[in-house]
Amino acid sequence: MIVVTAPTGQIGRQVLDLVLDSTEDIRVIVRDPSRLAPHVRERVEVVQGSHDDMDVVNKALAGADSVFWLVPLTLAPRACTATLWISACRYARRSTDRAWGA
Repeated sequence: MIVVTAPTGQIGRQVLDLVLDSTEDIRVIVRDPSRLAPHVRERVEVVQGSHDDMDVVNKALAGADSVFWLVPLTLAPRACTATLWISACRYARRSTDRAWGA
């Protein structure tokens, strides 16, 4: 499972387009799912909410192998709490270890 944050923004949309070409399961955190293209909504699991909501983040990261974590500048002061970063780093580390065979 790959989690992509900010999938409707300029960077997140490009990352999501690349990931959509894979066979991996994909989950996105998005505030407004209607901003996702119909073909994207059919292919991904949507967790509706914001990066600064710990319940949303925990739900989105549950069972994830990898995460593309992009925090919009407008949310950076609130979203960059130690708890969120620990969660994101834990999943990123697990993904990196798997990729390098550790």
